[in-house]
Amino acid sequence: MLFLRVSDDGIWHRMFLDAGIEFWGTLPEEDAFDAYEEHRRIDEAERWGLVGERIVTAECVDAGQSEFRIGFAHGALVFRYVDRNSMDSDTMLEFESARE
Repeated sequence: MLFLRVSDDGIWHRMFLDAGIEFWGTLPEEDAFDAYEEHRRIDEAERWGLVGERIVTAECVDAGQSEFRIGFAHGALVFRYVDRNSMDSDTMLEFESARE
């Protein structure tokens, strides 16, 4: 499950993959994490230098299995199945740098 806050409006975007299908919805901040309080939150935006960066694309794509791609000027966040050939696989988040 991936949570993404793209502005200071209090809205969180929740994305997840299940049975090879992408799900993307929005939740107000006060409700976003109710069902996930026992889980550890990890802020990946800082790790990849994305804080304050502008999103230039956001799409769901079929790359053998469905995945989310959120594009920035210098690359893309990719939320996908670890094993692209199995929808029973765990999911992962990675950053792909833009190719020159």
